[in-house]
This record gives sequence, C-alpha cells and structure tokens, in this order.
Amino acid sequence: MTRATNGLLGALAGLALAAAACGHPREQALVDQFFSASRLRDKTAAQTVSTVFFDPKDQGLVRDFTIKSVGAEEESGGVATKSVTLSASVESPEGVTAKKTIYVTMQRRPGAAWMITGVMVAVPALPPSRDPSAPPR
Repeated sequence: MTRATNGLLGALAGLALAAAACGHPREQALVDQFFSASRLRDKTAAQTVSTVFFDPKDQGLVRDFTIKSVGAEEESGGVATKSVTLSASVESPEGVTAKKTIYVTMQRRPGAAWMITGVMVAVPALPPSRDPSAPPR
C-alpha cells in the first residue's frame, strides 16, 4: 500500500469512529440537558425535558456518559416509548466516582417532544453465595 492509501484508510476509519460516537444525537442532547439540570439541582429546567429528577444529594452527579444502546420505539395508545442504556461516570454524594450503567426511559405523546420519564441506576449483582458445607474450590 502507498502512503496516500494508508492516509485515506486512516481518515476513513477516523470518520467511521466519529460517526459511531455521534450515532444518537437526539437522545444524547436530551439526556445531556437532563443531567445538566440535575447537576445544578434545577428542577424547573429538568421539568422541560423530564417528568423525573436525578437528585445529586441522593443519587450522585453524572459527570459524563456515553450511550451504549437505544431500543426500538414501541407505541401504545399513541404514546411512543424507547429505552436508552448509558455507561456513566457517577460521583457519589461522598465524592467517590464509579462507572455505572443507567437505564433511561423516554416517551413522546402525539405532537409533543420526547421526555425522560424514568431513570434507573443498575445495581451490581452480588456474587453467588457459597454453601458453607461445600468443599473449598
């Protein structure tokens, strides 16, 4: 391969990576607005994009996030719903930062904008308990 071909392939790979990172711009913008309002504890601003609140006093601060997946839209009674899975850096109220999976539910009524209607932080699974009478592994 020539240097020009290598450069072109590198540029195309970079563009593909950038496009993949921006694969969900509407969801990214809505979730960003939601967590920005939450960081400031601005319930008025949060109400413009959500029906729920992510209180930093109780749940921590989402410092940054990436969208891992967006589920297919489902419609029931004219209301569209979709689920968004995030990988987020969350700073606990005690100041400890950890990577967490957050599930966001979005809904849209006819003629209205998408709203965040649910936020759930995944709880890590506990390791299976071991039978105390079982032989050591």
